Amino acid sequence: MSFIHRRRERHDPTHLLHPRPHGPAREPPVAGRDDLRCGMGQHLTERNFQIVDERKQVADAVGRPLAQVALNWVADRPGVASVIVGASRPEQMTTNLGALDFGLPAELVQRLDDASRPATPFPYYFFTNAMQGMMYGGARVGDKPAGYRAPVLVEGTGSGVD
Repeated sequence: MSFIHRRRERHDPTHLLHPRPHGPAREPPVAGRDDLRCGMGQHLTERNFQIVDERKQVADAVGRPLAQVALNWVADRPGVASVIVGASRPEQMTTNLGALDFGLPAELVQRLDDASRPATPFPYYFFTNAMQGMMYGGARVGDKPAGYRAPVLVEGTGSGVD
C-alpha cells in the first residue's frame, strides 16, 4: 500500500499539498472542502481554496490542465530560476512539461498574481506604495540618482496622495 493510500485511510490528506496531480494544482479528489481540511488545520484555509479556484478559472479560460497553468505561472515569476515538478508516471511528466508550451495572457497572469498575493501584516505594510505616500506627504521619493541604476519610485494614494 502506498504512502498516499495509508494517509487517505487515516483521513489525513497532508499529501494534498504536494505538486502532484492529487494536490492543490489539480481539482480536489474529495467532494467537500471540509473533508480536505481533516487534519490540516491552518494549511487548507479558505484563502488557499480561493487561490485554487482562481487557478481553475484561469485554466478553463486557456483550455489547459490546472497543473500546467500553475507550473507556467510559477516558472514566469521574477527570480524563479527553475521549477521542481513531481511525477510518478511518464505521462504526468509529459503533461507537466506541456506547461512550457504556452504563455498566459497578461490579464490572466494579473488575476493569478492578485489571488495569491500574500497579506502584508505589520510592519511590512509600511513598504507598500500607499503607506510610503503617506509617510512622505505626497512627495515623490526615489532611491538613487538618475543613471545609477533602474529607478525605484515610490508613489502612493494614502492620505489623499496620488
